[in-house]
This record gives sequence, C-alpha cells and structure tokens, in this order.
Amino acid sequence: IIPVHGDIIKGYSNKELTFSKTLNDMRLHPAVDIACDKNTEVNAAFSGTVTETANDSFSGNVVVIDHGSGITVRYVGVKPADGIKKGAKVTSETVIGTSAEIPFECEDEPHIHIEVLKNNDFVSPTEIMGIDG
Repeated sequence: IIPVHGDIIKGYSNKELTFSKTLNDMRLHPAVDIACDKNTEVNAAFSGTVTETANDSFSGNVVVIDHGSGITVRYVGVKPADGIKKGAKVTSETVIGTSAEIPFECEDEPHIHIEVLKNNDFVSPTEIMGIDG
C-alpha cells in the first residue's frame, strides 16, 4: 500500500548525491518523497507494530513501524494519530497520522519522506512498496 497518493518529488538515491535546497548541499537521499497537502491522512504501508514515535527539530514528526521480515519503515513528516504510539498494532488500512512539516526538507513542496530499511540497511521503497521513483 502506498501511504499517500501523490507525485514523487524526490526519488531514492543511495549512490548518487542529490541537492538539498533546505540544507544547501549535496547528499544521499535514502528515501522517497511523496507530495501531499499538509494534514493529509497517511496510512501504514503494511501490517506491523509501531516501534517509535518522535518529534525533533531536524526531522519533525516521525512514526517508525516494524512490518516484520526485517522491514522497518520510517514515516517522516507524519504527525501520529490518536492511539499511534509504541506497541500499537496497525494494518495497511490504519491511518497512522497526518502529513506535517519536515524541517530538513522545508524548502521542498509539502510531502512525506519515506525511508525503508531491510535488516537495518536502507533499501529503495520501490523495491519493498512498489513506489515509483
């Protein structure tokens, strides 16, 4: 399941540097950025268990879900919905939160930033979720 429907505004890159307008530098982008309006509902990609919710000055709101089989997804720029906290069980139909600000990418159009880890290594969301980008 794609967490939100929107255009890919920045694709996955683990070898080629991409320019960050916000940070004004070149860096890897081990994620896919999907455009969506602020306060858009975001679904979990698969069933799983919430392992963390956080809010910091660099990433903003983050929901982390262990989807099993070594797959963990970091939903960055997602303000958790009521009941979405460590230990919560979710399905692909669960609204895990709403899109919010992403401080380290605030110069880009509104979006969510999806990072997928397989056995603690970044992998392309296209490989795991079927997201083009």
